[in-house]
Amino acid sequence: MDFESTGIIDGGGALKHVPIAVQKTENVFKPDINDFVFALVTFALGYLFSRWVFFFWQGWGVTVFTSLYLFTVTAYLVKKGAFVSCGASLFWFVVTLLSGLSYSLWENIGISNVRSVFLFCSAVYMSLLHPAVLFWGKPVIICWLTG
Repeated sequence: MDFESTGIIDGGGALKHVPIAVQKTENVFKPDINDFVFALVTFALGYLFSRWVFFFWQGWGVTVFTSLYLFTVTAYLVKKGAFVSCGASLFWFVVTLLSGLSYSLWENIGISNVRSVFLFCSAVYMSLLHPAVLFWGKPVIICWLTG
């Protein structure tokens, strides 16, 4: 523990310096080789997203991108030790995977916009649910509500 002094005025109006204990907090995130590899893989996934998904939102490109995204994020979080293994994280992983798979199984132009929004929101939620331990040190509320 480090000590700093602070000025306190006593009853007579004199300034006294009193030492107080100050705890230094450590940075929770420390980058390593896994972070570097994940950054490179994410860069490649971003390129695939712009080629296969962003302009078209149809066919096998969305399915392959979604699968690669899910497995890349999950592998990274397992390597970092931040994978939350509760029922909700597995549920949203499967929901996102099946939503991405639906793009290659049928076209269904009528609900294409709703399906795209659902896929995007489920991928974002799954990505926020998994690394809760890494950022907050505990699972998010949804995990302990659902078991």
